[in-house]
Amino acid sequence: TLDDWTDVMYINMFGCDRYGYTGIESMCSRPVGYGAVAALFFISFVLLGALVLMTLFIGVVTTSMEEATDQQNAAHDFNERLDKLKADHGISDKTMEVYHKLFNLLDLDGSGTIEEE
Repeated sequence: TLDDWTDVMYINMFGCDRYGYTGIESMCSRPVGYGAVAALFFISFVLLGALVLMTLFIGVVTTSMEEATDQQNAAHDFNERLDKLKADHGISDKTMEVYHKLFNLLDLDGSGTIEEE
């Protein structure tokens, strides 16, 4: 959430004896400050963590939504072709339901195809 990350950075920059441990000085066991090195580390860490990883997350979500849309469009196209076939050949909905059940029985691996074995 990036909440109070600057306090952790300042403790590492100045040491726990000079920043952040007011009232709990006994908790400060190694009062070492790393100065600019700590600042560079935390700023680069926050930039990489917050910006780059968020961008990757958004990319994954966007890609997943695009794939779902493509699948939905393919199913819609399939249903339109099926309706056209039914109309062209005069096949009833009841007969199509029987064909569908029969196909599902023969399609053992669920791939959408029936293979000779």
